[in-house]
Amino acid sequence: MSAVGRPEAKAPNEASSDSNAVPVTAGQLVGYLPPAGFPADREEVLAAAVDHHAPPVVLELLLDLPAHRHWPDLPALCSALGTPTAATRS
Repeated sequence: MSAVGRPEAKAPNEASSDSNAVPVTAGQLVGYLPPAGFPADREEVLAAAVDHHAPPVVLELLLDLPAHRHWPDLPALCSALGTPTAATRS
């Protein structure tokens, strides 16, 4: 944990040390981040995720986003998180 009581930052979409952990997918994020909530900054994205009962793994991932950046939509946010969307999968 960092000096301010926040979990240490991980690489984008890095799985935790739990061997059963899997990366968060774009499909999971859709359930916690409604399209009407964009454009949004980190605080707005976090608030939406909390309001939609996102699990801790999703909230931890979102906490690693830069504080003063806005994302126009979910695909842009997924790109920033290193989470591929269906459109970017090969």
